[in-house]
Amino acid sequence: MNRASVASALTVSEFLPDDLDLVWDSQDTHLTVKPIGGFEYAAVTDQTGPALVYSVMVGTQARDAMGNHLRSVFASSFSTLRNISQHFGNLEAAEYNTYGGGSGDNVHPCQGNPTYRAKVGRFHNSAVAGTFFVFVPVDLTSLGDPSLLSAVNVRFSAAQADPDGAFYPDGSVLLDKVSYGPIDNDVGALQVTDGLGAFCSSASTTSPSSDLSGVLWTAYQSGEQRQLYRLSADANPENTDAAFRCDGFDVVVNYRMP
Repeated sequence: MNRASVASALTVSEFLPDDLDLVWDSQDTHLTVKPIGGFEYAAVTDQTGPALVYSVMVGTQARDAMGNHLRSVFASSFSTLRNISQHFGNLEAAEYNTYGGGSGDNVHPCQGNPTYRAKVGRFHNSAVAGTFFVFVPVDLTSLGDPSLLSAVNVRFSAAQADPDGAFYPDGSVLLDKVSYGPIDNDVGALQVTDGLGAFCSSASTTSPSSDLSGVLWTAYQSGEQRQLYRLSADANPENTDAAFRCDGFDVVVNYRMP
């Protein structure tokens, strides 16, 4: 091919001619077009969002080495992966405590109680003693087949309410993944499968968050489309607790797919 004629006949949507790096083989029969800066991904919030489409065209002014023009325009198009940032908000968390006395352990679901303060901490008086936990389910079934997704990252966050008593700085809130099961009076027996460490260590952190990328994606790829996470207290003084707004538990999953 005649290099100069092909260059003048070539267009790639969204790119100016000077934005295209044209690499020929030694026989001028194979052209690789490399956009400077690369192609972009469409940024969408769920799987219904459209992909970004690029069009490539070579006009008939392109000639071969003998001066012969293309007989017809060459045109093609393709789409890049979509960069999806999917928000799972207002997760149906529940507070669970082990100090139920004669009534046994108790669950206080957040569902239907958006102003409820879900607590973690320790309680003790002359009659009963126990521990508060918060359990947060994450349902990823809407993501579909994990083999079609390319993981980017995952962020779990909560909205902290004012703690009761001097929970901080002696105490902190831990985040763990536990085996999946119903949030009922037996939820305390579910086993911790992954310890994720400190989630919140200060009352001034109004929106604590944690990176779940490794744990959540690994479990999802292995078939765990429904997962359960637990907030617990570490070393806090008795009769103090950290508290979280029931309507403030969120997960944002960032991934790519066609």
